[in-house]
Amino acid sequence: MLLALVIAAVVSLVITLKKKKKKYLLLPIGMLGAYFIVEIARVPLGFVETVELIFNLK
Repeated sequence: MLLALVIAAVVSLVITLKKKKKKYLLLPIGMLGAYFIVEIARVPLGFVETVELIFNLK
């Protein structure tokens, strides 16, 4: 999964530089957000409890 994120970031950076449109940089950001949601869903707790656990770690 990490390799896919890196490849998407490189490809979108190249496309952004060629076409000079910043909207192509949203692809890796969206993929990172989706990856975050998938990893939270893999935890056996409920969604809200998992988010609380993540943000209450010290």
